[in-house]
Amino acid sequence: MPRFLALLLLPTLACVINVGEDDCSKCDNAPRCHSHLEDATQECFCDPGHQWKNPGNDNDFECEKIPPKPGTSDCIEDNSYVLGDSCFCMEGFKWCSSDQQDLTCCVDEDQTMSLPVTGSGSDTDATGETGEREVELPPCTVEGALGCTNPDPDHREPTYQCVGGEWIPFDEDLECQNTDRGDFSTGCYLMETEVIVACEVGPGSACADSDRACVDATALHVCLFGRLSARNCEEYCGGMVESTGPAMHGSCEANDCVCCTEGDEGCAE
Repeated sequence: MPRFLALLLLPTLACVINVGEDDCSKCDNAPRCHSHLEDATQECFCDPGHQWKNPGNDNDFECEKIPPKPGTSDCIEDNSYVLGDSCFCMEGFKWCSSDQQDLTCCVDEDQTMSLPVTGSGSDTDATGETGEREVELPPCTVEGALGCTNPDPDHREPTYQCVGGEWIPFDEDLECQNTDRGDFSTGCYLMETEVIVACEVGPGSACADSDRACVDATALHVCLFGRLSARNCEEYCGGMVESTGPAMHGSCEANDCVCCTEGDEGCAE
């Protein structure tokens, strides 16, 4: 349930929780805490699409982005949507369970309910509405600096570079290739104030959802932000749980990455 500010009067007030330089022991104290106060009720809520980072600590008002789960074929509930090769809960909802195979989303009373994602939710939709708003480019004063107007990593925008006092389009594909981070780029997003040029491996050709297909037993071609990307299902599934959790293995079947938990019958050791 939402956290009341009265909890801050408890003797544990001396415990300060920090996110970098941000103090999250008070609600709505810093943007990176991703919590905010409703004046009418004096209750603290997580921002849309976020959940309490430490739900057992009533003096910690830090929220984190709700992570996606792998798979798309079972991502069919009214409160979920597909983006890339992952399943996401709509804003105002969270995963009903921690089971990676359970793609159902339940109402989350601890986060603000906002308008759901609009549009088709297609892999090729790089500008779908998510409730996030674009930010303005800063003044172009640092030669060679990169600029981006998108604060949401789930959606991408073109990257700009400051040249001669003006923002001009930046060659993102060349950046990925020169830094050995991939074959092409799907655009940029902001991580706080840092511009992240997202790189992908694969053909990079224009694509549609129907181009999704298994290349072999572990490789999946998927249309990501309008460009054809190659996914290694083994690496993809292995990255879906924390390092302290059970090992996950993946294979490409029926044009999707299928994940299983180590130790389960039929799962790779």
